[in-house]
Amino acid sequence: MLATMLLALVIVACGGGSPPAPTATPAAVSSPVGLPTSSAAVSPAGSVRITTFDLGLLAPTDLASDGLSIWVSSLGEPDALNTTVRRFSLEGAPIGSYKLGVVPGAILFDGENIWVSKLGTPADPGDAVVKLSTAGLFIREYSTGEQPFALAFDGENLWIANAGENVVVKLSEDGEVIGTFPVDKGPSALAFDGENIWVTILGTHEEEGHTVQKLALDGTILASYPVGIRPIALAFDGTNMWVANGGPTGHDGRDTVSKLALDGRLLEEFRVGNGPVDILFDGESIWVANAGDNNLMRISVLGLRLGTFRVGIGPVALAFDGESVWVANVEDGTLTRITLPGE
Repeated sequence: MLATMLLALVIVACGGGSPPAPTATPAAVSSPVGLPTSSAAVSPAGSVRITTFDLGLLAPTDLASDGLSIWVSSLGEPDALNTTVRRFSLEGAPIGSYKLGVVPGAILFDGENIWVSKLGTPADPGDAVVKLSTAGLFIREYSTGEQPFALAFDGENLWIANAGENVVVKLSEDGEVIGTFPVDKGPSALAFDGENIWVTILGTHEEEGHTVQKLALDGTILASYPVGIRPIALAFDGTNMWVANGGPTGHDGRDTVSKLALDGRLLEEFRVGNGPVDILFDGESIWVANAGDNNLMRISVLGLRLGTFRVGIGPVALAFDGESVWVANVEDGTLTRITLPGE
């Protein structure tokens, strides 16, 4: 349950400060690690294709797609805290494996390169973000602050939510820190709406968060908006912002998804499954990963429930490759691919 813990519980309140200068440490590249087995299940109507790929005990924690392949951030070995990024074809064939060290965090494709965050430990405080080419070549590593928990891209610059310092860092494509901006305790997810950056405020063990904050691109906090308890993930549908509330542990029926207008008005709030931890917009529908129920829920942008799909154990992260939705299941070490009819 390492990824579940990372997604919801590794939040500490620390003082702010300027991040250190960028550093560069080459990543070790190992031979590809394959997907040992796969299985396919089709809905009774025969319209939805669901395929599960077995990763063994490698604990996938986050996903990204570059349109041609799937990138998976995971533990490198069952007994070791180290980040390994694996790359697979859209049919699940292994392409490469790249060892980066320390605990795996978020992964993002910016349209040109892959970015991966690493979360340090007391024994190995190696917090950083790593930039890779889509061929898997190491470009550079940047130290940008403590516990880089989430990543977003605004079309020009990378944004990093540092949960260990309660700040959001704006980083240029060449690694220059443009700004470091304080936010409330427990920043856990980021999204760009075309004009502004949104941040979920997960809170701390002692004080649960229940807001999202909207930042201008100069880092100014424009507003804080109330949402559900412990907001943990964001998705922008081109018009409205969606927030998954509750986190992986569940909150006695308070697990919801909030739909916000860009001026912060709460348009609707929907009950979802147990422990929603990630949310995705695929260009048509909203998808919610319910870690407590081991399923994926599909919702129309109007809030209509379109389907619920059984996946692996502990779904914690989602990605869309242009045709299929991918799910990282942390507790059984699998990936699930869901393809709708006509895709």
